[in-house]
Amino acid sequence: MKFFKWLVIGAGPAGILAVGKLLDLGIPEKSILWVDPHFAVGDLGTKWKNVPSNTKIKFFKKFLNSTKSFHYKSCPKNKKLKKKPEETCFLKEIVSPLQWVTKKFLKKINHEKKYIQSLRFKKTKWEFEISKEEKAYAENVILAIGSDPIQKKDLKKKFIPLEIALNPIKLRKKIKSKDKIAVLGSSHSAILVLKNLYELNLDIKIINFYRNPLKFAVEFPSFILHDNTGLKGTTAYWAKQKLLKNIPEKIERIHIQDPTFKNKLKQSNKIIYAIGFQARKITIKGLKKCKYHPKTGIIGPGLFGIGIAFPELISDPFGQKEYNVGLYKFNNYLQKILPLWVGVL
Repeated sequence: MKFFKWLVIGAGPAGILAVGKLLDLGIPEKSILWVDPHFAVGDLGTKWKNVPSNTKIKFFKKFLNSTKSFHYKSCPKNKKLKKKPEETCFLKEIVSPLQWVTKKFLKKINHEKKYIQSLRFKKTKWEFEISKEEKAYAENVILAIGSDPIQKKDLKKKFIPLEIALNPIKLRKKIKSKDKIAVLGSSHSAILVLKNLYELNLDIKIINFYRNPLKFAVEFPSFILHDNTGLKGTTAYWAKQKLLKNIPEKIERIHIQDPTFKNKLKQSNKIIYAIGFQARKITIKGLKKCKYHPKTGIIGPGLFGIGIAFPELISDPFGQKEYNVGLYKFNNYLQKILPLWVGVL
């Protein structure tokens, strides 16, 4: 029977961060077990790396430099971020140094390349399977399991996954001349999908169905209004030019309460959902109630969450609440709550 002080599930940015922060606190390397099926920087490295980021380089650098055990200063030049601090980049540029950190950690941290689909709370420990024949136990578990796009498959229409819609090269293979594509949503992802479709320069019709009006991030001296929900960077600029001024003939925007909504939706032959993300599920056994607290990261006794599946709930100076999503934001959140996790054990 194997026993670990800490089990970290997931090796995306949040999982890498969790391992790094544990090491920074002096948690012994051999008391940590890190589990992931790929160790390829999660969805960021496998699905979203060709997506343009809305985060400035300076915040990615702050993220990489805020965890001592990352040793970002010794990262090879060909792996480091190269753009100027105020510029943005494609996500693959942050994947490269994070993959370098992952490889360094794997040399000294216990790790298993597998999925963990369930956890069972037994007395004061968490039981999980390493293999069909072997069970192991951890005193504490950090879930950094990521999220999936909310998508509803319509059997009458050809469904295009968001992963493909956000990748111009893959998207081109799915779109033909005369297609009528429905895009649901008004978030950063939805507008980026509209931009990708428009820039294919094909004879197509793009219908954007939305619930909420376009929202743009606004920088104030001490904070950013709509920092997590507003459009930023090149996507914001494109939206202002193409969706607020002179809307191109091939693009139509329809509110879901518009009387023509259902009829217009029926006219489309392909559909793309960009309506948000939902946390991946992991089965928790042995506890009657288990609920994530968005201020402490605590899910249950010795069970914690971090990353896009478990973000911090914040309020801006105007009292508006939103979930704080972004690598440097995850860093700041974990910096606050990890001592609590360690201290309450």
